Amino acid sequence: MDKLILFVAADRVGLSVIRCSDTRVEKVLARAVSVSAQNIRVIDAVDLDRSFRDAWEDDGGGVKVNMAKARAIHLDRLRERRLRVLEGLDVDWMKALGQKNQTLVDQIEAKRQVLRDMPVLVKSELDSAVTPEMLKLVMPESLK
Repeated sequence: MDKLILFVAADRVGLSVIRCSDTRVEKVLARAVSVSAQNIRVIDAVDLDRSFRDAWEDDGGGVKVNMAKARAIHLDRLRERRLRVLEGLDVDWMKALGQKNQTLVDQIEAKRQVLRDMPVLVKSELDSAVTPEMLKLVMPESLK
């Protein structure tokens, strides 16, 4: 059966996880020790969703997702997605402005404002997500 080796590496922030076969555990452990890893533990392997990898923590019995960190990660991803949408709307806004189409300028500006307000509008949904699966479902209509 595969094993997971959990440790905190001296050169990294957060939990490091290495999946390996039973036959390689000793070799991987020796490598982890050589890089000044701390709090090394070996547990039976479980399937882990890597969506919020940077929010993983060792809870003493295995790997768990720190939901506060996961929410921040997801919000950052939403912001990245929002940026791409805003860039497209900026081009459309400039075209409409150049064509002196004030009605279209106002419509595009309203969409841009909704996107700028997105972090505040989505906060309650993020806060109510209690599992990583629920968190991944949080996607504002303006970003779909």
